[in-house]
Amino acid sequence: MPVSTPAAPVARERVRRTRTRRVSSRQPLAFSELLPQHLDMRRTDCMVLVCPDCVTWCPITNPQGRTPKLVPHHTEPAGTEDPRRCEGSNRIVRIDVTVAHWAECLLDGIAETKARRATRVLRKPKTPAPPATSHIAAPVLDASAALKMLEEHRQRCSGCDKNGQQQCIDGSRLVELHVRLERQEPRRRRIRAGLEELRQQAEQHLAEQFPARRSAEWARVLPAAKAADDQRAPLSFGEAPTEGPSVPLTTLHPTR
Repeated sequence: MPVSTPAAPVARERVRRTRTRRVSSRQPLAFSELLPQHLDMRRTDCMVLVCPDCVTWCPITNPQGRTPKLVPHHTEPAGTEDPRRCEGSNRIVRIDVTVAHWAECLLDGIAETKARRATRVLRKPKTPAPPATSHIAAPVLDASAALKMLEEHRQRCSGCDKNGQQQCIDGSRLVELHVRLERQEPRRRRIRAGLEELRQQAEQHLAEQFPARRSAEWARVLPAAKAADDQRAPLSFGEAPTEGPSVPLTTLHPTR
């Protein structure tokens, strides 16, 4: 004898009204606590609202009676396996909003939504990222710049004498820097002069090589240019072709 396996329980469709006398022990749910778009009072005999617990539309049993309440329902759609009963089932509903007031609030909300405008996005100007400290080139100091820094320091510093007899720690460092740069100045001048001479020699070499390089470039492209000239169709001298329109030979003068 075949053994029948019981079917797995699934969520049922939500009925419009029930005959159960069970009432939830939770506080009654007032219409005034819900948003107008979460209510549907177009039919007074069959009102629907969004359950606050499962956030799904749920009918109300006997909305015109003494104890209107939410019908028992599951949290999942109908046909879902292993359903779970919503905690808002059989919860008493207090209808403290009239249909006219609900319709007015719903129309006001729709008008306000339509009147909204998209906020204009103001693009902030992109600030360029500053270079890293290691990428910032340090200024090149020479003896004259070091001397200028020393003079400015002596004018601001109260511990340094203008004659150089009394100096602070920073003033002593600037004096040492000026003396060292003054000693290195002849060597730097020779290096700069050598670099300038090398630059002039390089420019002179490029100027001398330019005609030869230009001639070599023309020699390389000359065969292709000559072949292109040979492939051009020569212009024929003589009478015009018979199939073409004739050229007017008389001079036309406009008449007044």
